[in-house]
Amino acid sequence: MYEESYLKSELAPGSNSKKMFVDALDVVTSYKDKQQHLKLAVSVSDLAGYPVFETGVELVIDSPDGTKFSLKGETDPFGIAYFELKNIRRGRWEVVVFNVDHPDYKCATAEGCKSWSIKYV
Repeated sequence: MYEESYLKSELAPGSNSKKMFVDALDVVTSYKDKQQHLKLAVSVSDLAGYPVFETGVELVIDSPDGTKFSLKGETDPFGIAYFELKNIRRGRWEVVVFNVDHPDYKCATAEGCKSWSIKYV
């Protein structure tokens, strides 16, 4: 249903002071009245694998028509941030999670870290 990828540009230096990682980004799609709805859940943990409370989880979303917008949220006590998009058009949506790192791209400095994303088809 979707494939994982990572954004090729680096995070701005110093923008990621904590070591947090995206464990998973799940997408649930539903259709009602010929409209598409997406529910997204981002699971965030620290280096030890424990859930992290974070207020700065940001999704940058690229829509099928090329417009971009962002949603900000915070994680619950279990380290999960929930987002919902209602009444959106069908097509390819790209979702990028900022202010956290992908576990496959761990690094010592923020300058070398990549953000994490999925491409929803």
